[in-house]
Amino acid sequence: MAYTPIDDTMEDKDEDDWLEPPVQGGAADPLVNQEFERLSNKFSDAGYREGITDGKLSTLQQGFDEGFAASVPLSRRVGVLRGKAAALLAIAIATASAKSPTASPSRNTITSPTTEARSHSHLHSEIDIVDSIRELIRQLSQLRRDDILPEDEERIAHEKEEHGHPTEGEGKNGNDDENKFELDRNDKRDLENLERSLEMMGSTSSDANANGSARKSKRNGEEVVRDLEGRLGDLERAVLRG
Repeated sequence: MAYTPIDDTMEDKDEDDWLEPPVQGGAADPLVNQEFERLSNKFSDAGYREGITDGKLSTLQQGFDEGFAASVPLSRRVGVLRGKAAALLAIAIATASAKSPTASPSRNTITSPTTEARSHSHLHSEIDIVDSIRELIRQLSQLRRDDILPEDEERIAHEKEEHGHPTEGEGKNGNDDENKFELDRNDKRDLENLERSLEMMGSTSSDANANGSARKSKRNGEEVVRDLEGRLGDLERAVLRG
């Protein structure tokens, strides 16, 4: 039976390998470089994602702050106007009912013709005030947010950049309405679109043209709300004075 001869050089190398610098975990270890590259790429990807997220959040927060400052004060004033108008209508109706000639007069009371004529004229003025308040309430109920809130200039500019400037005889975006910017659909916007469609169906061509021209020459929301507040103030003074 033959045996493998013992190599003295191999034994010496095995005995002296502890004197050599370690390869595993050292600078010459390829696994160290691979692990470093993996961690570097991981932290770079995580930092990139965090930067993108922070950028989006800061942009969203800025847009929210601007939209809140532009829309909430005017919307709040419109809500206050609706509440005051409803309360003023109730007061005016109660006052007119109490001063009407059909109210039960006290016994043994003789009313002169002059007094009766004055009461009738005063009643007519009370009815006119009630009608004016109801007309104001109707206008407040038909007031939409697009009528008072400022237009989104940034969105309009982006829409023009994406779809071009409108030309004569074409849609708003230069070709048709299919490419125009659309907001996210919700129940409020769907209801407004339905109301607008019903108004267009029930209005004549002259009314439609008038509404179109009025929509093109949109008034400032601050002016609209200030005008409504002035009218309500005049009606309030008339009711309380009477």
